[in-house]
Amino acid sequence: QFYKFLTYLALKFSDLYTVSSASDLKFLNSKFNNPKIKITRNWTNPIETAPFDSRKGNKILCVGRLVDQKNYEFLFNEFKTLKKNIEIDIVGEGPLKNKLQKLATLNALKVNFLGNINHDQLLKTYQNYKFYILPSLYEGNPKTLLEAMGSGCVVLASNIENNLEIITNKKNGYTFELKDGYLLDLFNNILSK
Repeated sequence: QFYKFLTYLALKFSDLYTVSSASDLKFLNSKFNNPKIKITRNWTNPIETAPFDSRKGNKILCVGRLVDQKNYEFLFNEFKTLKKNIEIDIVGEGPLKNKLQKLATLNALKVNFLGNINHDQLLKTYQNYKFYILPSLYEGNPKTLLEAMGSGCVVLASNIENNLEIITNKKNGYTFELKDGYLLDLFNNILSK
């Protein structure tokens, strides 16, 4: 209720209230129905891309804070039975780092926690990877997904409403259900092509 009240106050005293996705707009309009609420989507500048064949095929990139929202535990559980020599590189910091490090060790996964890096370096980092995975439980309009796509990565993202505003499955990326086996099967199918 407190956040609802703060949002009400922000709408009352602002000239414009922006959100980054159609689903956020729909949600807020269902609560407030206010014409001040508008969509301003995330965007990226044109990104230089490296040749796809020169990228790391045995590594997966993830970018995001080490928090429940990003759903890294699901990712680790999906990949613990993968028979291929795959490493997961995660850019970001957060309160779940120790827990995720222990889970990676428990599941015999090679996970590299790269910490925070500046944005210019991040844009160069995408170009080293063939695969980018975003297993989030919820998002706004995920800029990292846009940047990975713009950098030429093959993107795999959870089929949550906000990701589906960006990705059309099998056209400009792949989406997967957050159910056991779905991501692993999808990834194996992509590798076999």
